[in-house]
Order: sequence, then structure tokens, then C-alpha cells
Amino acid sequence: MAKVDRDSKPETWITLEAAHPLVVAICVSPSLAGPWLVEKIAAKQVRVRWRAVCPAGESVSVEDFGQGRLPTINFADCSVTKLVVAPPETVVTGFCSVTLLGVEVVREDIEAPRPPSRCRHRRFPRR
Repeated sequence: MAKVDRDSKPETWITLEAAHPLVVAICVSPSLAGPWLVEKIAAKQVRVRWRAVCPAGESVSVEDFGQGRLPTINFADCSVTKLVVAPPETVVTGFCSVTLLGVEVVREDIEAPRPPSRCRHRRFPRR
């Protein structure tokens, strides 16, 4: 999918719950919806924003969520969760779960035109 020309397109921010049917229509399978959306966000083809981070004060960027193990997208509650390495200044060692709450994406980035399918049925002449 080509990068979206963001200067000429309107921005309609929608929740992950509202985006779910759009993403499933592209992916065909609900199980592929989350990984597809994570890939597009990491590639900066879909804009994303969130209202809060849990635990509060965690500094998380979208790029962090696109690297390593894929985060879990919960479309129903509009959140994205990922296990990240605990910062050295915390008392926790190892991994901790960071959740982005109130996640929204731009509808037009998801609905951007996609190239036609390469799968075409060929008709061979009968012999």
C-alpha cells in the first residue's frame, strides 16, 4: 500500500472498535485484523493516537510497538498492549505490560485505495 497523501485527505478519527469491520473486510479473517493493523501503523501508513498509557508515565512510542513481538490489539475496548523491557529505574525486572488506552486511527488511512488483486482466473482454450 502506497503512503497516503495526507495533505489533501480529510481526517476522520475513529475508535479501534469502529475500525474493526473495515480492517476485517480488507483481511478477510478476524484473526489477521490485529497483525495487519499493527504492520500498517508501524509502517506509518495508518495514523494512530491514544488518550492514556497504563501504567501512567510510561514513555511509549508507536515505533516501540512495531518492533519485536507484536502487540495485542483489543478492538472491543480500543486498547493496544505490549510486553516491554522494564526501564532500569523501576523496581520491576524483566518485562512489564504497557497498554495504550482510547486508541483511535484515521478512517481514510484504512480506506485508502488498494491495488487490484493479482489473482485472476485464466481461461484456457478447450482442446
